[in-house]
Amino acid sequence: SMASAFERANRNDEFMAMAEKYLLSYARTPSEKIEVWNRIESAARRAGKGAKATSAQQQIMRIYEQNKKSVLGSSLSYVGAIRFAQEFSAFEKFRREVLKGGKTGAELEQNIRKRNAELTKLKDRFSAVAQDVGDAEWSVASLYVVGYAHEIFAAELANPPQPPGVVGEAWQKAKVALAGIGAQLQKTARDYYVN
Repeated sequence: SMASAFERANRNDEFMAMAEKYLLSYARTPSEKIEVWNRIESAARRAGKGAKATSAQQQIMRIYEQNKKSVLGSSLSYVGAIRFAQEFSAFEKFRREVLKGGKTGAELEQNIRKRNAELTKLKDRFSAVAQDVGDAEWSVASLYVVGYAHEIFAAELANPPQPPGVVGEAWQKAKVALAGIGAQLQKTARDYYVN
């Protein structure tokens, strides 16, 4: 088709115009419509048109949300990629932040609870990607991210920041307890990698 020729020739603006005008009207199933919108999104990215690419992604997600049970194959993979990318910034934020010690043992404990809550939210977000979309590739990627986040937190607990108010035997006991929690987090991370 002429649209495909424009696409192969990297004439992205012409391809997008033809795809929206003709290819979408010939797409019969939700999966076919998602395929066309994915091609439009790719062309928009190549053309440096971020707003157009975002709009195409929104169309993909709208079609998917309205037709979850009938979206199959590579179309499901496109949906998974979009959902994964939407959640990945939360992981990046988690990875950039570090466990803070505080001035007292109570502050350290509060910071550990806060960090654990962030880990739980991250796990829930990526588990939703894996469960909602059901695409194998993006499910595995989501589980990997959750496992990696557990490893990050485990490493922080293995070498926790020492609050100035906690010293001597009290600090040694706290480190042993935190190392035990970190070991459990490492085991959980491995479980995510294996499953």
